Amino acid sequence: MTVPPVDVLGSATSLILYGQICSGAGSMPIFDPQSGIPGCTDGGGTTASVNIPLELGDDANHNPTADRAFTFDGRAWPALASGEDPCLVGPQAAAGTHDHVIGNTTEGRDREVYTALLGDPPVATPERESLQISQFTTAGKLTSQFSFVEATDGSAEKTVDVTWEAPQRPRCRRRDCR
Repeated sequence: MTVPPVDVLGSATSLILYGQICSGAGSMPIFDPQSGIPGCTDGGGTTASVNIPLELGDDANHNPTADRAFTFDGRAWPALASGEDPCLVGPQAAAGTHDHVIGNTTEGRDREVYTALLGDPPVATPERESLQISQFTTAGKLTSQFSFVEATDGSAEKTVDVTWEAPQRPRCRRRDCR
């Protein structure tokens, strides 16, 4: 995403990213340049927005990555190598089973320290970010759409868990299906 130059931003301290999460098979996000409203090619989807603070001065900000230490029911869930089929090398679960635990390990550096102007009169005060983790699934059901690591958590590593329910076995639609 390209941030406009300082002379265009004026006194803005953040940008709002506005978009659409499309869930239908083959559905793609679209954007109406006239109205500024996002949508999906199938007409469905969920609108999402996020406020992005701008880097002003010397405070740098990075995006955390989800590329370390996932677990599934307590067992390591390694990242896929290029071209690997997740259905063949990923965790296995029987159709319709419940209470599978997916763990996501974050590091303390995923929650950066920044300077906020707090109080009256405002005083430069060091603060630490909270971390909100958005969770999605293409099949089955998660118990929560989000997990959080609070700014006050001083752990070097923190694992957050979400429970997943495997989808039921698809029903046959042909007469000769056994």
